[in-house]
Amino acid sequence: MKNSRAKLLMIFASMIWGSSFVVGRWAIAFVDPIPLAFWENVFGFIILLAALMLKRKGNLIDLLRDIFSRREIIVLGVLNGLAYALQYISLSLTTAINSSLLVNLGISTLVPLFAHIMSTERITKRKILALILGLIGAGLISTGGDLSTLAEGRILGDMLALSVGACWAVWIVVADSALENVEGPLEVAAPNAGFTVLILGLTTALMGGLTNSIILGTETVFSIIYLGVFSIGLAYLFYYEALKDMGGTASALYLLLQAAVTMSLGVLLLNENLTPILVFGAMLIMIAIVFVEDKEQKEFDQ
Repeated sequence: MKNSRAKLLMIFASMIWGSSFVVGRWAIAFVDPIPLAFWENVFGFIILLAALMLKRKGNLIDLLRDIFSRREIIVLGVLNGLAYALQYISLSLTTAINSSLLVNLGISTLVPLFAHIMSTERITKRKILALILGLIGAGLISTGGDLSTLAEGRILGDMLALSVGACWAVWIVVADSALENVEGPLEVAAPNAGFTVLILGLTTALMGGLTNSIILGTETVFSIIYLGVFSIGLAYLFYYEALKDMGGTASALYLLLQAAVTMSLGVLLLNENLTPILVFGAMLIMIAIVFVEDKEQKEFDQ
């Protein structure tokens, strides 16, 4: 029952995050990438903080001082802020489908590597092979089989998407560890969102976009509310709750659902093209992710 609940929560989180790539890609036509990420996280932080206050009654100042002073939480917030900034810049340069696939490649192939570096699990030949398959798939997605596209701006967006995956791979390993030292997922989710807001707010202000980004159109308001309430508020709660029982490496398999949701919605809502080369590259990435995660998932099921 506990395993089934964790799987269901992870599926819900992945579906929400898959849709967020499409909504984010649509929204950046109306607002700059980093201000969008900032305001999205502001909404999400308000929701998560309110939920935490309801759960842990007491002095607000003492509560904030307690949860915001943990070193691991600071690291999570910095990584999350950096990842969100890079993700929306990536979405302004490449398609939602490419971004989602490459982010998930970075997450799923690098989580085991970073976990190995932190001495929580060993690296295997199976994982090395999965990484090679994934990199080939990433190359096909980014170039479309045409190396001349390396000179185009979209390649930068694709490489940024891979770097987002790397940031979140480290984030997953650190979050998995942080959950062992708290009473519940909210005590990680809320301060993580808070530090993310701080990082993105400082970045937006330094870029001169904080004041201007307050004047928002209908499309942007809808996007920010959806992304803040669902992608930050609900999805993070679902994810942390599942991660507590599932562990970082096993959870990465379920995050593959993000790419499937993004590909479907990207074609239906954004008219993004699915070329044979892109589909083949996506298949290689999915095979790589399933290949690297299969053993860990069997251990979780047991």
